[in-house]
Amino acid sequence: MVFVMNQFLRMRRLIAISVVLVVFCVSFVYCVYPVFAEEGPKQKVIKVGCVDIEQFLMMDKNGNVHGYGEEYLSAISKYTGWQYEYVEGSWKQCLKWLEQGKIDLLFPAEYTEERSESFLFSDTQCCIDFVALLTRQDNQNLYYGDFDNYDGIKVGMITESHLNKIFKETAKAKGFSYEPVYFERMVDLQAALKNKKIDAIVNGNLSIQEGQKLLLRTKSVPAYFITSKENQNLMEQLNHALEKMDIENPYYVSNLTEKYYGDFSKHAKGLTREEAEFASASEPIKVAVAPDTYPYQWYDKEEKKYKGVDLDVLNSVAENTGLEFEYVETSDRQESWTFLKEGKVDMIAGIYSDNTLERKYRLTLSDSYADKMNTAVTRQGNVVYPTDKLKVVIPESFKGLRSFIENNYPEWTIVTAVNEEACLSMVRGGKADITFIDSLKIHSDVNYQSANGVDLVSSITISVPIYIGISDGQSPLLRSLIDKGISMMNAGDVEDYKIFNSIKRNQYSLSALIRTNPFTALAVSLALMTLIFLAIFLTYKNRQRAAYAKLLESNNRQLHEANNAKSEFLQRVSHDMRTPMNGIMGLTTLTLEKDDVKGEIRENLEQINNSSVYLLNLINDTLDMSRIEEKKMSLQTEPLLLQSVIDAVDSQIRIMAKSKKLDFICCTEMANEVLYGDKIRIKQILINLLSNAVKFTPAGGKVELSVKGCRRSETELEAEFLVTDTGIGISEAFLSKIFDPFEQEYGNIVDKIGGTGLGMSIVKNLVDMMDGTIDIKSEKGRGTRISVTLPFRIAEQTVSETVPPSHNREADFNQLKDKRILLCEDHKINREIACKILENVGCRVDTAADGKLCLERFAGSEEFFYDCILMDIRMPVMDGLTAAREIRRLHRSDAKKVTIIAMTANAFDEDVKKSLDAGMNAHISKPIDREMLYKAILKDYYSGE
Repeated sequence: MVFVMNQFLRMRRLIAISVVLVVFCVSFVYCVYPVFAEEGPKQKVIKVGCVDIEQFLMMDKNGNVHGYGEEYLSAISKYTGWQYEYVEGSWKQCLKWLEQGKIDLLFPAEYTEERSESFLFSDTQCCIDFVALLTRQDNQNLYYGDFDNYDGIKVGMITESHLNKIFKETAKAKGFSYEPVYFERMVDLQAALKNKKIDAIVNGNLSIQEGQKLLLRTKSVPAYFITSKENQNLMEQLNHALEKMDIENPYYVSNLTEKYYGDFSKHAKGLTREEAEFASASEPIKVAVAPDTYPYQWYDKEEKKYKGVDLDVLNSVAENTGLEFEYVETSDRQESWTFLKEGKVDMIAGIYSDNTLERKYRLTLSDSYADKMNTAVTRQGNVVYPTDKLKVVIPESFKGLRSFIENNYPEWTIVTAVNEEACLSMVRGGKADITFIDSLKIHSDVNYQSANGVDLVSSITISVPIYIGISDGQSPLLRSLIDKGISMMNAGDVEDYKIFNSIKRNQYSLSALIRTNPFTALAVSLALMTLIFLAIFLTYKNRQRAAYAKLLESNNRQLHEANNAKSEFLQRVSHDMRTPMNGIMGLTTLTLEKDDVKGEIRENLEQINNSSVYLLNLINDTLDMSRIEEKKMSLQTEPLLLQSVIDAVDSQIRIMAKSKKLDFICCTEMANEVLYGDKIRIKQILINLLSNAVKFTPAGGKVELSVKGCRRSETELEAEFLVTDTGIGISEAFLSKIFDPFEQEYGNIVDKIGGTGLGMSIVKNLVDMMDGTIDIKSEKGRGTRISVTLPFRIAEQTVSETVPPSHNREADFNQLKDKRILLCEDHKINREIACKILENVGCRVDTAADGKLCLERFAGSEEFFYDCILMDIRMPVMDGLTAAREIRRLHRSDAKKVTIIAMTANAFDEDVKKSLDAGMNAHISKPIDREMLYKAILKDYYSGE
């Protein structure tokens, strides 16, 4: 019995222990599981075959991949979480590796029955291939569609490309034979064509390089992602991601194609032999031009020649086709029509026409190259609607516009007047309800309404397609050439022509902006630019918050990618804002240099320039605040002479104080101290504090800056920067939030002066980053006292070692005469501004519109022909950083010695570092400071000034 009881008790103990262990294990798993669960599965690394295809997957010497395919895969990874490892090889190698499982994914691949036996194809195509036959532009033996002369040509092809089979079938159908020459890599294929080892190449994606022309284009062929049969799960994930992308953004592929390959239609046809011979043998084609259709045709009194959108288009057509045009001056558009009818000219540009006009003037029309927008204007205070039975007055020479209105608005009554001014007079006098004015003309002159006594009717606009009218007596080849020349233009060319002509014409230039109500125009312009910038910035902030919420649910890699995207966004915002600012400030400065700009116009231009500087500072402050919030701001510590920083601040603030009739005092006890610090950020702190003091101190007051130093040890020093003023002071209530972003104290004077409320927040953050302190004491109506203390390490250098000896500026700039400069800039207006700035000091300037052309121009020049290269960073085809690296790699004596200067709207610290790392000698941010530019070219560029 005892034995049984003992066994029973032992069993109970075992059960109890087992229950405790089970509970413990369950609790342990429950507690520990979330820790491991948070880690989640590791991201899958997909090995992608990287084949040398232009603009598709291009790997640089550092192993970085970019292009259409890379961007597409990055978008897919947002749905799949994949990471990519790119394996470079020929198409033949990559197909073999895919079959062997050495890579996971390959594209673009055309579908064939043979391939479908070994590979899986995506449900959605990744792109469209256009099988094209290309040759050199200078090949005078081969022309588009001239198949009889193709017999026996040597045609380069990529080994085992499906495009070869399609081309073979096409050649057979067209009745010509050829000798195939196979290459493993696209770069070798292109080199063979360039070096004339082959006559033509077969290429896909319609990627036509500079110096090439199209001979033949076959049918379009869809291309897909492919993987091996064993990768069924990968293909399912890919198809799912592609389906989601198509639902969320159905235009993604078409937009991506447009971004990397442009408008396919411009490559639709090359010139035939007959067309090329016609263009070469033809006499100049006479084109009527008139001064009364600005900005499409207008006379530049300064340069004494006709300009305009229409002429820019014709010049592009001439460049693309070899045609030559002779411009015949007429008194107005009415006479241009008469000249065409009487056979005095061969063509008239910038017209709308229909069957009636075509018969009357015996003309045929080219393809349309632009839409001309016309806005209705009515007398001030009058209200009209599109549905009203309106009386419309238009110039009698605008025959196309009249015909368009008659066909589309039959309920309106049309009357004509001699010219635009007569039309406006009739509207103001109530003899007509509305007239139509070109929208570009209205928007290029902010005073148009007040100057002409009219109101805009934004609800009534007419968009009219415009054409080139060609006399019926001309050869059909002329029309064909003009249509091809138009189709070869880039998509944004006409818009650039509109902007450029709107800015350049004297009648509607900067002087017109300030002609009647200058300060209102100035305020509106700056307000619009500020609102646009702030809208972009606030949009960014909203997107940032949304992205951050998502990133909390993601892993570390996704967070890293999002931060990179933010940095890229900031850089693009900075670049896109600085580019037009460079145009505004550059054109203003160039206009001020003209001797005939005097009096009120000069004063108002100076106000525009000052306000532009203010807006630039506003942009810089907003971007700086964003970078501080994202902890992207860093300090650049280097030896500096503190006195030189103070002198630079002194010269800038003294001008501001003088304009407000203030007494400005600047004194320092640290004339010869050489310290380690960030001179740019120190200057930024002082400029912010002193500019505030100047702004909020009434005329007759005083602003003072004093600098004192106190040594802590042999190697450390503490500097106190004391800013005092006799201004309006700061209330005690506002002092507690003076460092908060966007905070402002409102009052009569403050409201008038305005600002973003970011300056003091930036100052506080910069002071904190430097381990300094800032103290503010102020009393309403008595003034303000701000003390900033910053610690410094004392440098061992002497003054002479730190700061180069000063030079006489005028003498230095005289040394620029006859310097040969290669300017690489894709933006037409900025290119012209930079040319004029350089030519003003005697430089000889050659230009290139992208990095590839710059590289080719430098490589094709004699050694030491160019003294300096000015390089933009963001450009199509090849960016400035890549171009600089490639120039430095050239095997020629001057490749490593020629001065290369980044002249760009990319203005962040990391942008400067990237420029220097790419082999450039200096980095100058837009808007261009001409003195800094001149010094950089003379290699007298240093930051001590």
